[in-house]
Order: sequence, then structure tokens, then C-alpha cells
Amino acid sequence: MISFLFKPCRAVIIVTCLWSCQLLPAQEPRTEATADAQAMKAWYAFYQRDADKSYRFALEPGNGDLKLDLKPILRWTNPLEEGSIHGVVYVWRTAGRPVVVGQLFSYLNGKGDRVYCHAMHSLARDGEKVTGWRNGKVFWTPDSPGVEMHDLPDGPAPAMTRPARLVQMREITRRFAAYTEEATRGKRVLRLLPTPLDRFPESDPPGVDGAVFSFVVGNDPEVMLLVEKDDRPAAGPIWRYGLIRSTRSTAVAQLDEREVWRYDSADKNPADPRGGYLSVHGIATLPLNAPSADQNDK
Repeated sequence: MISFLFKPCRAVIIVTCLWSCQLLPAQEPRTEATADAQAMKAWYAFYQRDADKSYRFALEPGNGDLKLDLKPILRWTNPLEEGSIHGVVYVWRTAGRPVVVGQLFSYLNGKGDRVYCHAMHSLARDGEKVTGWRNGKVFWTPDSPGVEMHDLPDGPAPAMTRPARLVQMREITRRFAAYTEEATRGKRVLRLLPTPLDRFPESDPPGVDGAVFSFVVGNDPEVMLLVEKDDRPAAGPIWRYGLIRSTRSTAVAQLDEREVWRYDSADKNPADPRGGYLSVHGIATLPLNAPSADQNDK
């Protein structure tokens, strides 16, 4: 009787030990994943504070300040780049329309710190001028429109409803392709994200609509595509498009397999504050861990 009672207990103990031992190795990656997630959360919070407190943009005519969307339109990493690079993309608007698309990002410098960078993209049109300030000092004064808009050939008439227009815009983007040309990697075909980075708010003036799509590596934007509904009283509404560079590399875009846009890196200085695209690496040196809110204020 005593022997009968103890045998099941031994079995339970053995099974329990085996089950516990199997769990132990799995706990380490789970803990590492949690720590990584917390670290990225802290970095995203830092980028948001800096976008809100350090940057200001104004649009002329009118000299009106652009309004920042506190929620980023994209959080990205680039798996092909060394240095554990990550960043966010924000939009500054006027009357809902995106005018500045700004990226804040950082990467390891091999010396125990991170290199802090920003890249700004003007979506200003003919007759408009953007000025940008960082920490109260002018750092960006593009002297030309940031995006050149073109009529979309053989495009559908814009639909009457907002959901139907989004379907049309997605169909339009599938007519485009993009790639970069790099000295070290050669030609690199970019992937189109089917979901727009940004959609003009529904609160815009009636009839105004558009979206910003992106061609990416990983989910890092290299080329952006603006698709916009344009109302013309005489001929009726049409679709227009514009391409925006988001890389220091040479970039090419095609429409219906025909080249319609090219950015040659050899012809441009990405750090030129007069350019519609501005990319500056090393605006600050950051620690390995994201600065706290108190450090942001210093």
C-alpha cells in the first residue's frame, strides 16, 4: 500500500522536473525580446519628444507654422544596414495637407555611441517656400519646390467616395516601380508598401484627397510617391503624382515600365540646406540607451 502511494508521486515529480527544465531555455530569448522592445519604446519616445520640442517649420505665403502629427506615420529599421539603425517618420501639415515629411534616426558609430541624423523632405509646390528651425536656429531653406506634380496618364476619373478613391490610389501605385543604384550593392529593387504612409485627413476641404506611399528596404523608405486628386473646374478632377527622394543613393522610378524620375546622387549634396531633400548625419552624438525626458530638456 505504501509502495502504491509513492509511485505516482515520483512520476509526478519527474514529469514536473522535465517540464520545468524544458521551460528554462525558452525564458532567456523571451527576456531578451522584452528588453529589446522596452529599449525601442524608449527610443521612439525620445524621437517624439525631439520632433515636438526641437523642430519648427513655416510655409510661405502666409508664414504659417506647420502642425506636427505627434503620431509617426512610420517606425522603421533597415536590416541591410550595419550599425543597428532605426528611426521614425513624422509629418508636418497645413490645412491637413502634408508639407514636410521628416525622418529622425540613429545608428551605432563603433565607439560606444549612436550617431543622430535627420532627413527632411519638402512637399511644397510652385509658389510655396518652407523654412525649418531646429532648437531655434534656421537649418533648412529649400529654394525650389520639394515635389513636382504630373498628370497621371490613362488614369481613372477620381471616385466620388473616399474609400473608393483609396482603392484607386492603391491601383495607381502598382503601375510604379523603383530601385536604387549603389556603388557597393549595385541595383537594388525596392518593395512597394501597399498601405500608404499618410492619407490626407477626412477633415480637409471637401474634395481634397491624396496619399503618400513608399518604396522600401525592410520598411525603410527610399523613394516616396505622392498621389493626389486635383480638381479642375473646366476639365473635371484628375489624378496627379509626384516622386520624393528619401535616400542619398541614386534612385530611379518607373511608370508603366518607363523611367519618369531619377535622382543622381553624384549631382547633389544631400546636406545642402537649400535642397528640397536634406539629409544630415551627425547632428548629435547619443548614448547607447535612449536619453530620458530630463536629458531631452538639457
